[in-house]
Amino acid sequence: MNKRFHILLLFLIALATGSQSALAKTQTHIALSGAIENNNGRLRLNLTNNSSREFRGAAIIGIGNDSEQREIGQLELSLSSHETRLLQFSGVAASGNQFSIRIFDLNGALVFYKIAPIKNVSDPTPGVAVTLNPVPTSKRKNATALSGQSSAISATPVINRDDAAPVIAEVTINSRLLAGQSETDPFILAFEMTAPRPIQAATLSVSSGKFKDQKPVSIKQNLTVEFKLPDQLDSERISYELTAKNGRVIAKGELDIEKLMAEDVVTVTEIRTDKASYESGDQVQLTVLLEGKSPNGFRLEAQTRDGDGNIIFQDQIQSGPNNPINTQAFVLTLARELTAPVIFEFKIYDNGTGLMSDSGEREIPVKDAKRRP
Repeated sequence: MNKRFHILLLFLIALATGSQSALAKTQTHIALSGAIENNNGRLRLNLTNNSSREFRGAAIIGIGNDSEQREIGQLELSLSSHETRLLQFSGVAASGNQFSIRIFDLNGALVFYKIAPIKNVSDPTPGVAVTLNPVPTSKRKNATALSGQSSAISATPVINRDDAAPVIAEVTINSRLLAGQSETDPFILAFEMTAPRPIQAATLSVSSGKFKDQKPVSIKQNLTVEFKLPDQLDSERISYELTAKNGRVIAKGELDIEKLMAEDVVTVTEIRTDKASYESGDQVQLTVLLEGKSPNGFRLEAQTRDGDGNIIFQDQIQSGPNNPINTQAFVLTLARELTAPVIFEFKIYDNGTGLMSDSGEREIPVKDAKRRP
């Protein structure tokens, strides 16, 4: 997954739990890997936490064929750093040849998404017996909704006036969360200000726990002021205040970071192939089903790589503001000589903020491909 997306997910977790630990980008990378296996007629989840920190969350499991996977249940997960767990499903029939896994963190953000064939194994290693719980209806509807999006939140201006005077706001402030220019750059909190009359020599201050910053502000008509956020915030709210040169408060407000990250999202609900499996040299038609909309528009990037890590297909599409695109088709031709596994990957970015809203992958089964050891 994209490094920026991992940092964003961890940022949300820290806010939700009130964690005081530093969220260093190189130390808190969340990376899971896993698959559903048919171990001598019994289904199990083989899952590894490749991260340097503990992971806690939940998984929704689907079983079916190449065109559809039916959700059979969910289970809670807890994995220590670099731990591998074998979770044996109790009371689940080994039917179907494809699986889907969606794993969410404690804040409800999707951190792992995979659709692939069920592997047949014969492994005497004992697994931990687990019982899948039903997936609530509300979770089914929102299962692919991710935190990590920006939205505009209007500030309530402080208006100093006589009771008889007409109410005219001195300034209107909208707040947006933006991604940095590169994946390692910090997130940016942007204030977009509009004033009917010029405002000179004012100061915009922000604070959240120990984090405090301020910048000079002079508005002719429109102005955008940006603050780089630290890796760690010990509060889920950021207060701001716009003051005049003489100390008079022009506008003030409080922002909920989770709301800034959670509205207006475009996600992938399903990836379909036109065949259950392929042979080298075949043409593959993939259909990506999308849900949601973005006021800024979005960019869908797709690529396919073989077992040696070579990119054998790459494409992207752009969508304008609030333009609903429900499906997107991709067509690629497999090489005559191919190493498995062949993996189709996707990433969705918001055009206005640069934040990634969704990512995932699906294995394309190729019968005669040489599988990498």
